[in-house]
Amino acid sequence: MPSSLVLQALRHVWLAIEIAVLACEDLILHKLLAGRIIDLADTVALLRANRQTLELEYLNRWATSLEINRELADVWKEAFSERPA
Repeated sequence: MPSSLVLQALRHVWLAIEIAVLACEDLILHKLLAGRIIDLADTVALLRANRQTLELEYLNRWATSLEINRELADVWKEAFSERPA
């Protein structure tokens, strides 16, 4: 997996320790790559919960690059009964 896939990692300080947390788009991509049933269900939930704030261009670009754009379209359809914008 390309290391640049986690460039959107968010930095948070917790108990005086800086930690990196995957951006939602990167978490979705990782779960699509894993492809397990639980990961696909999680992806549907992530899409529904974060639809208004997702960077769809970034998500679609990486899904195409990683050759998982069909999987993204499938979970999007399950989440919203429509194809991605």
